[in-house]
Amino acid sequence: MTALTIILYFWQSLALLISVVKRKVNSEGLQKYFFYFLCFVIFMEALAQILIHVEKAYYYVYNISNTLSFLFYFFWYHSYLKNKIVVWLSLLFVGITLADLLVSDFISSILMISFFSGAIILLILAIWYFISLLKAEEAIYFYKIQAFWISTGILIYHIGVLPILILIKLPGYNQTHLRFALMILNFLLYGLIALGLVCPKRK
Repeated sequence: MTALTIILYFWQSLALLISVVKRKVNSEGLQKYFFYFLCFVIFMEALAQILIHVEKAYYYVYNISNTLSFLFYFFWYHSYLKNKIVVWLSLLFVGITLADLLVSDFISSILMISFFSGAIILLILAIWYFISLLKAEEAIYFYKIQAFWISTGILIYHIGVLPILILIKLPGYNQTHLRFALMILNFLLYGLIALGLVCPKRK
């Protein structure tokens, strides 16, 4: 386990700890689900690290984690946007994922088509949320809105991760630098989720 991985676990655990501390405050809001989501994320990361050392085929853990994480985010955004288009986009993602399973090796490689489609849909939903926020009266107090910070983390992470996943497959690029950049994006994602969970305003 590298130092960067340990730092990532710390950052994820910090976000989980904040979700536990703020669980009572967020018990009536959408952010209450992040306690379960972060527990799931940490469990799947730990399972992947264990499998790396005992068997070569461990990518299926990330495939399961990525797919369920996307579905969780879609559900979360649907709760805010309240539009059937989010449901249709979610079903489109499920269909693409099932098709990707037919042409990709689920066990020993990342479902790239599924991940890219999920990331693009998530970017659309995040931008949609920000546009709807701009039209709301509470936009002036954006720094107090939990969903604003969480959406910012989601947007930054997925804008950054798409080109990294393309470059990391190409020869000639420094894999260490790309993995470091990916880790920085993870820090931003979970750091902004943690920041969102400590905001006083909830929906």
